[in-house]
Amino acid sequence: MTPDHKLAVHNTITQNSQGGLLHTAVSIGPMDVAAMSPASPSSRTSMQIPGDNGKNKASDTRLNDSIVLLSPDQFQTEIVLIKLIGTGACGSVHEAIWRGSICAVKILHPSKQISQTTIGTFRREVELMSTIGDHPGVLKILAACLSPPHMCIITELATNGSLHAVIHDRHLRPEYATLLDLSIQIADAIAFCHAKNLVHRDLKTHNILLGENNCFQVADFGLAMDMDEKTMADYSEESALMGTSAYMAPEQFSGTKVDDKCDSYAFGCILWECITGIVPWSECNNIMQIVMAVGVERKRPPLPKGVPPPIVVRR
Repeated sequence: MTPDHKLAVHNTITQNSQGGLLHTAVSIGPMDVAAMSPASPSSRTSMQIPGDNGKNKASDTRLNDSIVLLSPDQFQTEIVLIKLIGTGACGSVHEAIWRGSICAVKILHPSKQISQTTIGTFRREVELMSTIGDHPGVLKILAACLSPPHMCIITELATNGSLHAVIHDRHLRPEYATLLDLSIQIADAIAFCHAKNLVHRDLKTHNILLGENNCFQVADFGLAMDMDEKTMADYSEESALMGTSAYMAPEQFSGTKVDDKCDSYAFGCILWECITGIVPWSECNNIMQIVMAVGVERKRPPLPKGVPPPIVVRR
């Protein structure tokens, strides 16, 4: 290796010493993402499995002609859970089979299905997603059950997990070209949502999923807000403060109504995390320290050394 190709490390970024393209010791470029998937080259989400010949489609009840609404009985007879993918505060996600195809099923915890607030938020997420339309960068909801005790959302299966898991569990970060591709895909998906007057309000690496063919998709619209609703029934100081503090814009801490700019702020935090491999504000010990830094002192995560000029935006 010649001196021109020696690597220098700056703030956990590995960069060509001549100031060239961004590199990492291990990348999540197209070949690496494909290698992480146990699936065959064909998409697992379109894999056909015996058990459904379209016999249910004619009698389906649909929400806005897009999302199939299942009854509790249909949940029990049509869905086969294969394995647990992950669990969170509100529910669990399973790989499953529905009507002959591999999918993901997000099921609300039983304890959450008795809370009117949680039930309302869940139903509202499904209603909003039924109006947004199809976009390759938005995880598609296929069906939902809105009745306890089987409240769930059935979506496409993102076979390679979340961007957060790739960065922090597998310790991989994007090469420069992949970072640009990721940025374009996510920005296009967010712009699509904003054109539909929808603000996500909870963008973070956990909610960016990796599918086949290096496709990045925005998921989890549980806190999404319709910008056309001037007075929302569930909009309050409490709902305004919902989100993940490390990615929240200053206005989200103030309790005032937010707009699409909060998604732009979170998008910047996602890119910062991709480059550094660090969750924003991880040096803070609690949420209140983040609130003070971002909302009161107006601090921002520092610009990492060695970031390629094309992705730097200065005000």
